[in-house]
Amino acid sequence: MSLQRKPSFSPLPCIIVAALVASGCAPFDSERPAAQVYVINVTPPESRAAAVLAVDLAVARPVARPGLDTERVAVRYADRRLDYYLTARWGAESEVVVQDLLIESLRASGGLRSVHADISTFASDYVLEAELRDFQAEYAREGDIPTVRVTLVCTLGRLKDRKALAAFSASAAVQADENNQRAVIAAFESAYRQVGERVVAETLAALAATPTPVPAAPAGS
Repeated sequence: MSLQRKPSFSPLPCIIVAALVASGCAPFDSERPAAQVYVINVTPPESRAAAVLAVDLAVARPVARPGLDTERVAVRYADRRLDYYLTARWGAESEVVVQDLLIESLRASGGLRSVHADISTFASDYVLEAELRDFQAEYAREGDIPTVRVTLVCTLGRLKDRKALAAFSASAAVQADENNQRAVIAAFESAYRQVGERVVAETLAALAATPTPVPAAPAGS
């Protein structure tokens, strides 16, 4: 009785696939949904500041809590697991997104002469620094409707002598209307709106209380 010989095959295709995966060039998976890129809009305030402070403010790029320093939309569960939505992305890393939002919120207030990023070539009198402590959707249980939490811990300082003038925190928690990405992003926008309003109010109040800022003369006077 003769033994049946097993079919032979070349391992080359397997080696090629393994090499592609290792190099990040694996074949495109057409069944995987494409990532959606989301942005948060700044809502103009109902009323602008009564006076413009003659202050040039720089807004530093926030320092994000580990796990939040990514363009992926973060999710946290009750057991402290940190995860991310598979097909949702911010337009940039979260700290860049929040820096841009703070700049736009402060500009929209109309209370400062100029507001720009800390990498600007223009001189600044003061700088606003922030720690991004929360920027995630939170689930009490998987499948529930999540609550979005945004928290900033801020320090306002004078650049000339590196003196801190004010320290404050701003936090908001907003439950999404539904458990889907669009509703969650809308909750992020609503939560940031509350945080942004607090940051603007605290910043303007602290700057107005310092001896240096003087209200600019009204236009046309």
